[in-house]
Amino acid sequence: MGLKTPSLIQFARDFYQCPNVDVIPLENDGGEGSVGAHFERAIFMDENMTASDVQDEAFSGFSYSLLRDSGWYGIDEKYYETF
Repeated sequence: MGLKTPSLIQFARDFYQCPNVDVIPLENDGGEGSVGAHFERAIFMDENMTASDVQDEAFSGFSYSLLRDSGWYGIDEKYYETF
């Protein structure tokens, strides 16, 4: 289970320096509000869009790219954080 939106995939390819990335894994553990609805915690660790609250979470380029691909938000990449 994963996401394949264009900006998100391109961001992941650039981030991991791997042109073969073709899907962003989604959470496969937890309740119905977590599974398939958030980024996979095992990979995205402190990213804000994972399913549980953590201290010092980051709103990374992965989240920005997903929001851009939704078509609902204008995104300014200079504000995203690293994790």
